[in-house]
Amino acid sequence: MKNLLDLDDLLIDRLCQPAVDWISQMREISCFGIARICIDISTVAWILSEADDAIAATKAGPLGMKMFQYALILVMLGALVTLRSVFERAGGTGSRGRAAQANPLRVSMATHRLILLVGLIGLLVQTVAGPVDFATVTRLAMSFFVTTGLYMGACMNRPPKRREYAAGNWQQAAAPTA
Repeated sequence: MKNLLDLDDLLIDRLCQPAVDWISQMREISCFGIARICIDISTVAWILSEADDAIAATKAGPLGMKMFQYALILVMLGALVTLRSVFERAGGTGSRGRAAQANPLRVSMATHRLILLVGLIGLLVQTVAGPVDFATVTRLAMSFFVTTGLYMGACMNRPPKRREYAAGNWQQAAAPTA
């Protein structure tokens, strides 16, 4: 378990944090905004991955199979919408004012990230080992973007730039990093 937590920290600090910093520098978007975008992409991928099965269930005779397939789609969509709302509540719409505060989702969602990471690795192995079709690729994309969203949402935003008085005029200076 310790090795998985070390891997979790490594992915956040060495891979996702630099990506969040770069993206937020280019587009003024917070880590929670990036996470919401990843969740939105994964929602579309989930719908696309289940479309064939839903159509096949509709054409099939038994009502139970139809209900199960549609219930599965709705449960997963509900989970993704709930996850998206977690990032909305954590960061607000802009979240630039909360940039200097600790991210509460890094610790609280560690188990979620690890489960999704193991699931993503399993899906990747299954995709490489088995026949590849559209549903398999879109499920892999959905898993990748959900996992990425959780990792991006666990990063910290850089402190906002502050004004400093230097040589008689106001200039933008980066806030000191700890």
